[in-house]
Amino acid sequence: MKKAIKLLIGIAMMIIIICLGGYYLAKKQISSEVYHDKTPQMIRELPEVSLKKLSEKQQGLYYFGFPTCSWCLALLPIFDERLERLNAKSLVVNTRAEEYTNQDDMLLETFFNKYTAEKRLTVPFVVAINSKDDVKTHIGTVDGHDATKEKMSKEQVKTLSTILDNLIDFSSK
Repeated sequence: MKKAIKLLIGIAMMIIIICLGGYYLAKKQISSEVYHDKTPQMIRELPEVSLKKLSEKQQGLYYFGFPTCSWCLALLPIFDERLERLNAKSLVVNTRAEEYTNQDDMLLETFFNKYTAEKRLTVPFVVAINSKDDVKTHIGTVDGHDATKEKMSKEQVKTLSTILDNLIDFSSK
């Protein structure tokens, strides 16, 4: 009898653990952002082509990120919306794509180190270059936002939108 009770308790515990695990995975999947870099505003070229333009400081906007980056997932839909609203376009480079090479990474890291105060390349990385070859950059989302733990608040989205609008405007001058 005691063995049967222990067995039933063990089975019940397993069922509870499985249900809780399933709930957690379903909730995480529902709340996840989608990495959507295939819009009319986002121009995808071979990384080497985009990086050559960046290195030559060709006027425009450049976005660097990858699909499993939590901050990229948070920034990308806002960036796309701002581009669409302001009738602008950006070159988009997936830094984890198969065609993104070590040489591409070295070029981007060199540019990154030159135009940011950071020592190590991080994404999302947005670059705006104007007609005078002036460069402005933005890294991540907004200060204080940990994309691995929380979605941005409405105020954080508003702040990021303003930052991105300023970069878009800067690149058109």
